[in-house]
Amino acid sequence: MYSPRFEFITSKTFSFEGLFQANPKDRSNYTRSGRLVGTMRGISTIAYEQYLGREPSLTEIKSITIEIAKAVYYKLFWLPMKGDYIKTDGVAWVIFDSFIATGNLMTARKGINKALTGNKITEASAPFNDYTLKTINAGVQALIVASVIAENVAQRKSLSTYSEFGAGWIARLIKLEGEALKLITPEAGIKTVSAIAMILISGWLVKKYWIQD
Repeated sequence: MYSPRFEFITSKTFSFEGLFQANPKDRSNYTRSGRLVGTMRGISTIAYEQYLGREPSLTEIKSITIEIAKAVYYKLFWLPMKGDYIKTDGVAWVIFDSFIATGNLMTARKGINKALTGNKITEASAPFNDYTLKTINAGVQALIVASVIAENVAQRKSLSTYSEFGAGWIARLIKLEGEALKLITPEAGIKTVSAIAMILISGWLVKKYWIQD
């Protein structure tokens, strides 16, 4: 049913995600009506409510299997971003992760545009169109990965819950960047992880890139 790329990337996503949690400080754990329900395998209450078309129960959240999680990821995130048509696994993965974390493609789009020297992507709707895919695929893939990660770092730092969850978010982004870049070039992955770690420790949002493509 699913493509080898989708299976590969979701398997990596599951390795980053935990099982059930219902931290009351995490707003993604609440339904639209304000009920605390939780998150399972990276599927938030917000996402599952969108998938079902109604509020999920606590039991339903706790009962999310890997196959159910894949179905949610595929419908809500993979299809709108047209993940199977992106040039490299590394770029597809960071866009997918950004989409899941933020609930939209705006942050990923900002990162992509900052990495492009020519044409920009400008569509306002969530789904990527054919022009966007063509533009992404023509760009420097390692630079797109690093730029999307940088925008996600900035986005997390802007959140009111950063002091509570920021350390975990940033650790994930550092690991994600390194692994995604290794899918493009191993050396770029190693060097960029070192760079972002140094910058995050110093508190700077400015970022240096060592890119090979």
